[in-house]
Amino acid sequence: MNKKLNIVHVVGELDPNDLGGAEIHIVEVIRELLRRGHNLHLFVGADDSCKCLFPFENVKVYPVKYPAIKNLRSFIFAKAARREVLKFLKTHPEIDLVHSKQVFPQGLAGTKICKKTGLPHYLTVQNPLAYIEELVLQIPLLPRFVNQVMQNVLKPLAKKALRGADVIACVSTYSEGRSLAMVPGLKSEIVPNGVDTEKFSPSKQEKNMDAGSVRLCTTSTLIPRNGIDTLIRGFALVAKKHSGAHLDIAGQGPLEADLRKLVKDLDVEKQVTFLGTIKHEEVPALLRKSHLFVRPSRAEGFGGSF
Repeated sequence: MNKKLNIVHVVGELDPNDLGGAEIHIVEVIRELLRRGHNLHLFVGADDSCKCLFPFENVKVYPVKYPAIKNLRSFIFAKAARREVLKFLKTHPEIDLVHSKQVFPQGLAGTKICKKTGLPHYLTVQNPLAYIEELVLQIPLLPRFVNQVMQNVLKPLAKKALRGADVIACVSTYSEGRSLAMVPGLKSEIVPNGVDTEKFSPSKQEKNMDAGSVRLCTTSTLIPRNGIDTLIRGFALVAKKHSGAHLDIAGQGPLEADLRKLVKDLDVEKQVTFLGTIKHEEVPALLRKSHLFVRPSRAEGFGGSF
C-alpha cells in the first residue's frame, strides 16, 4: 500500500522515563509508521513529555487532561479520551482509522469513538485478561473482595472493546486464544513483538566478574502477576549455597515495600539490589553485565522483557 494514512492513536500514559512492555511496543509501532511516511495523531496522558520519543515532523501529540484519581484513572481516561478524540475528528475529516494501544482502557475509548464516527478500529491486544492478571488496587481494606468486584465490572467492558474492533492484532497465540475465547468470531492476526538485535546483543567482551560469582537480573513492574516474590524466594535458596550470587531488580510498583521486606526476612539484603525504574536504553547494559535474566511471570501475553 502506497497511500499515506492519517491515523489517530489512543495511547494513554506514556512516560519516556518509564516504558513498560506495552509502551515499548506502541513506541516502536509509531516510529515505524512515521518512518514510512504516515501522518499520526497521538492522544496520550496528561502531559506531552513523550514528544521526545518521536523526532518526526509527521506526528502530533495531544495530552488528554483528566483527574488522576487513584484506582479510577483508567475509567476516567477512557471517557476523557473519547471526548477529546471526537472533538478533534469534527475538524479533521481526513482521518482514515483509529488505533487503540490495548484492550482497556484504550480499546474501550476506541470502540466508542469508531461506533460514533464509523471509522475502522484497529486494536492491539497485549493481554486481554490484564484486567484480571494485572489489577492491583491500592485499597487497604478488603483488597481481595474489591479486586473481585472490579474484575466483574471490567470483564464486560473488555469484551465490548474487543467486539468493537474491526481487527485485533495479537502479540502471541496466547493473546489471540484468550481474545477469541472471550468474543468468538473476531477477525484477528498475530503480530509478535520483535527485538532490535543491534541494541540487544551479547557483549563481545568477557564479563569482568570474579570467579565463582553469578549475577541475575530482572526487569519488571512490581505487581503480583510478574512473580518477583517467587524469584526472590528462589534466589534466597541459591544465595545460601553461592555467596557470590547477586540479583538486580529493575522496576517499581505497588509491591515494592512487600518485596523489600521479603528480601530482609530471607536475609539476602546484601545480595539483592532494587534499581528502581531504569530507562529502556539502559536495559541492554544491565543484561550484558548479567549471567542470567529471570522473569517468572504467573501469566504473560508476550512480555517485552523477554
